[in-house]
Amino acid sequence: MFRHALVAVALGFFAAFAFADEPLWTDAQRAERSAVVLVGKVVSVERAAKLDEREDLYRAVVAIESVTKGEAGAAQAKEQIALYFEHPKDGVTGKRCPTYVSLTVDQRAQFYVRLRKVGPEWRAFLEMGSDVREPPAKPAGA
Repeated sequence: MFRHALVAVALGFFAAFAFADEPLWTDAQRAERSAVVLVGKVVSVERAAKLDEREDLYRAVVAIESVTKGEAGAAQAKEQIALYFEHPKDGVTGKRCPTYVSLTVDQRAQFYVRLRKVGPEWRAFLEMGSDVREPPAKPAGA
């Protein structure tokens, strides 16, 4: 009986990880792993390049409202930043672990940005769906 219970617990534990689609980081841990953390609104989203038969590289332009982490000059409020992310050709963003990023024009979010070399250039990159979070509430009157 104990053995069956132990097997059931182990299977449940592994199943939870099999269906988990993102690292179980807190926002503080996610910020620590990011080069820039900002709040902004998506101005445009476009396909930037073909990566392979399954994925394309997309580029979103984001109008920055505020920056809570980042080197001076890397990103500043009232500027725009290009954020790159991988996106599946078939559009199904939840089929990868971790999930793909999914952005829409006029979407307001908090972005946890890393730097990644794409070809010869370093780019501001969103690596997974959970790098795009609900933004903090705007102050009244803002």
